[in-house]
Amino acid sequence: MTEFDQYEALLFDCDGTLADTMPGHWQAWQKFGENTGVVLSETQFYELAGVPTYDIINQLTHYKLPHEELVRMSDLKEHHYLSDLSHVKPIAKVYEVVKAYQNKKPMGIVTGGTRDVVTKTLQALKMMDVFDTVVSANDVEHPKPAPDTFLLAASHLNVDPKNCIVFEDADPGLLGAKAAGMDTIDVRVWKTNL
Repeated sequence: MTEFDQYEALLFDCDGTLADTMPGHWQAWQKFGENTGVVLSETQFYELAGVPTYDIINQLTHYKLPHEELVRMSDLKEHHYLSDLSHVKPIAKVYEVVKAYQNKKPMGIVTGGTRDVVTKTLQALKMMDVFDTVVSANDVEHPKPAPDTFLLAASHLNVDPKNCIVFEDADPGLLGAKAAGMDTIDVRVWKTNL
């Protein structure tokens, strides 16, 4: 595979891009809604893909909850997701790119998820040692759709952002990557062509 040889580094979103986790996250949001009364519609779920759980809950509750309650609720949603990772599988075409460039180019994960969730997802995929950096929503003040996570990943890899290609499956991530000056691949197009 030589399709991305011109780039110095490859960056991947995790949920819905590298890992087919969106069904598991959707089930977790449904359980969360049943337990809390804070309901996320399926349309909102896909529109907000890549936005940290904390920020989604903040939006759904109209920014009225104290910080401690937001953290507790975010942890509850993530607990529902992490209770069963047996469903986690790699997305085939993205996995092919990762394997083609493993140990050949610097690669990183750039996620709107928490470090705990992305670590456990990568462990489930047996891919913890594949990436040179993992930047999560915990690592920046302004997560996706801001460019901060992407810029931090490029800095960790010691690569100019304009020499990075980003693989994403959601508009917030695509917007953040473009704002960072990076080229993007919308893997939703790949999924519909499989």
